[in-house]
Amino acid sequence: MRRARRPPVTSRNEFRTADEARGIWAMYHFYLDKQDMQQLEMFAYYDDIYRRMDGRWLIARTSYERVMEQTLDRRVAPGLQLNVG
Repeated sequence: MRRARRPPVTSRNEFRTADEARGIWAMYHFYLDKQDMQQLEMFAYYDDIYRRMDGRWLIARTSYERVMEQTLDRRVAPGLQLNVG
């Protein structure tokens, strides 16, 4: 299962007008397939434009730039252990 959530519109965003803001935020994604022992890691920057409509902030535009993606076959990584509770 994967879950993601965007941060709320706050004073840390760049407010362009009273009803439009821009937010740039980082996302780190880690996925481990325990059955096949494959690991995937990604890092990206999201660049979002928010607009306030009827008192609610909505995403008007979203884009992202992937900075890093790597995969690892954990079966062939020497000394790498998976300890799961």
